[in-house]
Amino acid sequence: MFVCSSGRDTRFPQRDYHVCRELIKLGCKVMVVNAYNPVAGALGVLRHRRAKCKVFSGFRAGVTALLLKPLIRKYFYDLVEWKADLCRDNWKGFKRVLVPLIEFAEIMIMRCAEVVFNAGREFVHPHVRGFAGKVVFAENGYNDALFDPEKYDRHSVRRKYGVDFPLVVYIGKLTHMYVKYLLPVIGAMKAVRERFPRAEFWIVGDGPAKSILEGYAGEGVRLIGYVPYERVPEVVAMADVGVNAYSTESLKLREWVAMGLPVIAPPEVRFPGVMNCKWTREEIAHSIMKLIEEGARVKVRLNTWRDTARIIMSTCERTCGN
Repeated sequence: MFVCSSGRDTRFPQRDYHVCRELIKLGCKVMVVNAYNPVAGALGVLRHRRAKCKVFSGFRAGVTALLLKPLIRKYFYDLVEWKADLCRDNWKGFKRVLVPLIEFAEIMIMRCAEVVFNAGREFVHPHVRGFAGKVVFAENGYNDALFDPEKYDRHSVRRKYGVDFPLVVYIGKLTHMYVKYLLPVIGAMKAVRERFPRAEFWIVGDGPAKSILEGYAGEGVRLIGYVPYERVPEVVAMADVGVNAYSTESLKLREWVAMGLPVIAPPEVRFPGVMNCKWTREEIAHSIMKLIEEGARVKVRLNTWRDTARIIMSTCERTCGN
């Protein structure tokens, strides 16, 4: 049984979506329970509580596991990201009082879990280190069938969309946690356009912070809106530089690098194919211009979602049996 937290919105596929798909392809009999609504999630888990192996992916699903622990006993927790940190970046006003409670809940979820899958070695949260004996690294992957650079001819895609200028892109859901990282990039485009007058920065995606970004967008900055996931590789193929607009690795970062797109990121992000820089307008502009001038694609070997699913499957088999 795989209990998911991300809900039914597949416009921006999350880790649980990818892992479930690959587990099924590997021949696992997977019962998927959606726990975005905690009541519906709890009922779904209880309905299928006889499942031999129960994996709860993400914070919402983890809370469900914690509440039902006396009934379901053994469970695995897939730590997708540290929820309290995301809440600090997104929540305003009174809601921030709840952040310590979120953090305490996630610690308890891990304490009661049989195994904790951690999504990456480069961003092990300090609280996770206290449970080192039960942590299994199951890194995020990428969809190699979709994000295959051999499928896309860069020059043909650029002609198709009329792109004959240096292109910088951010692609993803536009929530408030990304705004403080995107605004300096918008500001940096003035300096970039002094060197490359026709350069553009495309913000591709939709979400609650879109109106804020629209208010700051100037010359050379375009908010494109939502692009279906299946078309994202075309955007990546025709871009010159990608922007990782957060202080940790993201799923989209892996997809971009797998396609050969050079990416700039804040100093905290350590990842192959990524150029780190101080997140100021001047340093961002300098990094963008350097990558445009070099004009090179990156070549990095990354694990796929199939690899991630195999780690989770083998761990479950060792613990629960075939």
